[in-house]
Amino acid sequence: NFKRKLDQVSGTQCMEVYSFDEKNLICYDMSVYYEEGKPHSKPAYYYIVSKQDGSVTREIPIPFEIVRSPVVQEGDFVTMAQVRALTPSGNDWILSETSSDTLYQYVSDQALLRPFLVNACSGDIFHFLTVGVVTDQYCFMQATEKRFDFTKGKGFFTKHLVYEFADQQVYEANVYNGDFKEKRGVDLTANPLNQPSCMAYETITADKLVEAYQEHKLQGQLEEIASKLDEEDNPVIMLVKRK
Repeated sequence: NFKRKLDQVSGTQCMEVYSFDEKNLICYDMSVYYEEGKPHSKPAYYYIVSKQDGSVTREIPIPFEIVRSPVVQEGDFVTMAQVRALTPSGNDWILSETSSDTLYQYVSDQALLRPFLVNACSGDIFHFLTVGVVTDQYCFMQATEKRFDFTKGKGFFTKHLVYEFADQQVYEANVYNGDFKEKRGVDLTANPLNQPSCMAYETITADKLVEAYQEHKLQGQLEEIASKLDEEDNPVIMLVKRK
């Protein structure tokens, strides 16, 4: 039932795997998360591997000294925040290694690693950055606190941010879907594509759309689409495109 079986690189646990080019995949080895507070034990945790046999085409080392993972442990209880390690950026990639204060851009056609943003956290709580849509003017991000309260079952609180390249400032960002009459947020960090024609996508379940339509909460193109749905239909995919 498989087109091809690939063996993982020995000793790795690949959490994220994406198509890199016609011959290779790019992946992140999350086994580093089990080494919290320790010096790194491998030269690299990012790999470009062959689609043919899974062998390593190239390692991409990120400089850092001590492992800082998105894992919080208290006694026998362990939980992990959702922090994406790889984000597509056109033909290139943004590498968000949680143990590094610097986010890097990997320029694919030059096999070049260069600094993209510095995560200058202040205070006692560290925030991990997840990069989303990147345009010529803005970089949308999500900051996640490395904190979890097991007694309340709550934590890893997030903020949506945007970095403006022109003035080199960071702002809190609220992006809304104009086809909803009431304010409904659009998460530009959840499913970035960062392609020339499409920057990101979002899925909206049919039952939620039918409910919103019946309550007259929709307008524009989405209202027209929802008028033809029933609750058992497939989700609607919304594409976020450049103007």
